[in-house]
Amino acid sequence: MPAGILRRSTRPRRLRRWLWFLRDVFFLSADSVVILWAGLAAARPAADARPKLAIVAAHGLGDLVLLQGILDELLRPYRRNGWHITLVCLTRTLDYAETYIGPDAVVAVDRIAMRRNLRARLRVINYLARAGFAAAIQPNYNRELIIEDALVRATRAAERTGSHGTPQFISARQRRIGDRWYTHLVPTSERLMHDLERNAEFVRNLSGAAVGIVRPRIAPPAHAPMVKPPYLLFAVGASSPLKMWPMHNFVWLARALAERGAPKPVFCAGVTDWVDKIALEQFAPAESTDLLGRTTLTELIALISQAQLVVTNDSGAVHLAAALAVPVVCIAGGGIVGRYVPYPAADAADTNPVTVMVDQPMDCFDCGWRCRFDLREGAPAPCVERVQCERVLTAVVDQLGRSAASYGRGREPRALSTSP
Repeated sequence: MPAGILRRSTRPRRLRRWLWFLRDVFFLSADSVVILWAGLAAARPAADARPKLAIVAAHGLGDLVLLQGILDELLRPYRRNGWHITLVCLTRTLDYAETYIGPDAVVAVDRIAMRRNLRARLRVINYLARAGFAAAIQPNYNRELIIEDALVRATRAAERTGSHGTPQFISARQRRIGDRWYTHLVPTSERLMHDLERNAEFVRNLSGAAVGIVRPRIAPPAHAPMVKPPYLLFAVGASSPLKMWPMHNFVWLARALAERGAPKPVFCAGVTDWVDKIALEQFAPAESTDLLGRTTLTELIALISQAQLVVTNDSGAVHLAAALAVPVVCIAGGGIVGRYVPYPAADAADTNPVTVMVDQPMDCFDCGWRCRFDLREGAPAPCVERVQCERVLTAVVDQLGRSAASYGRGREPRALSTSP
């Protein structure tokens, strides 16, 4: 066990669970009051008003990108019949939703605020309860009582459909409560599968349509990226510090690639709270570009679209790169195994653009990113920190050496040596 990492004692974990339970009871009780009041005060919809559908997809950017491939099939009957479609998504995915999914309306929520800020939470609950939805669908395999289930409940829709979901993020007690808020739960198989397969399974079991894996494809933004190609993009951020490979490792990798004649490195991260900026400032190659905390989501997509290759953590950047047909090396730990990377082949001729880097399996793999170790604030999980620099270097060199035609890129990447 690495120095400075200790097992958590069971007492703080037990106390934390009780505090979460009390929070859930209080927040859900407040939801009930708002929903009841909204139901009493709601105006009768106009006779010629379009029926309203809510799609609850309040997960991360990667989850939304993966869901996009199957959304057309899911929404086709509603669009054909003239329904007004509202997408409930995260605030940080708002630009992506409006640009690439294009619903009639978007309701943006913040998962942290939904858990910690009662006032912000009740504003969302009140809006959904008064919107007059006729139907709501929650297609994600991940379910949390306090967020996904609560949002579906708040819609007050006559038809509320959801995935039976994974037990990884919801206890048996919470499931018993949340299940009652759906009028129909779509069954899911127990075998492990990628979320692209899981999303297709949801549509098949819901509608009976014969759909398979649909890999999302998006067009790059019209404007040029912030940096002139060629370059390698190091997207060093993630939704949690647990998933972030140490910055000094990214810097080591950039220097090793520079010594091999690779294109200049560009570093970016949407959230920089846990990024070691000193390592970047002092040790990054001289020709590197620092864009930490300086990119919008649209600018990030433009950067990814023109990158020779993307190196990133387990984050939304993986799925954006795959959707843009850009080769990507993902440094992944063991929080959620097999559901996001590697990508399954859509057909026999499909070329997998994602290389997953994990260290030797640990007995705590598939913990749902509830790390059992005591870590300093902002530190990565051990399963991420232990991924060896040399293995990532080998994967990057291998990806750069592949034919550009395999990714539909239209240009040949530079071949690099595996030795300095």
